[in-house]
Amino acid sequence: MTFWIEPGGRRLYCKFKRRIRRIYTTKVSLPFTFKIQDTESSSERLVCLVSSRVDYHMEAYWGVRICDVLKVLKQSSIPEELLLKECCQHVDIFSSSTSHDEKYIVLSRPESFVALGPPPRDSYPLLVILKRDTPGTPQPVDMLALISLIHVKDSLCTLPTAILAQYLKNADGSIWYMEKLYFPSGEDGVEQKCVVCQNFPLSRVILPCRHTCVCAYCFRRLKACPMCRTPIKSYFCVCSEDYMQNLDKPGHLPFANWLHNKLTNLHRWIFR
Repeated sequence: MTFWIEPGGRRLYCKFKRRIRRIYTTKVSLPFTFKIQDTESSSERLVCLVSSRVDYHMEAYWGVRICDVLKVLKQSSIPEELLLKECCQHVDIFSSSTSHDEKYIVLSRPESFVALGPPPRDSYPLLVILKRDTPGTPQPVDMLALISLIHVKDSLCTLPTAILAQYLKNADGSIWYMEKLYFPSGEDGVEQKCVVCQNFPLSRVILPCRHTCVCAYCFRRLKACPMCRTPIKSYFCVCSEDYMQNLDKPGHLPFANWLHNKLTNLHRWIFR
């Protein structure tokens, strides 16, 4: 803590070290994955990449109104098909499938599909639901469905086909919004290192920008994200930080970090 005294001694100012709040999370395993393989493909067909670790079936709703999608997300006790079949242009129900690794599924635009008009629009071009086939009563922690809202490129809105949002529906009725984490580019299968020290593994996600780019050691010295310079509000950990227990042992830190610590302490001593 640093203090400044006003001339005359009437006021005392102090500077507190800002403490960044940690958000504690629980790691969960998703039963489904849904991706779009070719975002520049024809608007008449959509190539998807789907995987599942449980038995499931897929439902595709074309031209579904946004207000009805919000109703489905809020009224979790009502089955989706009872609400969506009446408020969309076309429905494709796929037969049940057993668990499998990633495989391609092609969705074709129905002939009865009517153009949604120029943006802004009041309907999503496509909504895809991967729904778990659960015999009996599901457990409260079971994830029952993955809901994907998709923009499909057409002549009036030429933006590339993309997933706009994804939601997970839990057996207890809760809805989770899935947000993407951003990692530095690197080789697949190679453990990525902190972008600051290039020594310790990536272990912390910076919020609100969601960049996963630093280790716990360097994070203590940051006020803004090193990737986008967004001020750090909070964070959460994505892996173990056992390496922090050995930092006090001689020779554990690389020379660059040791020199940085010495120069930082010298700067504080000179300008204190």
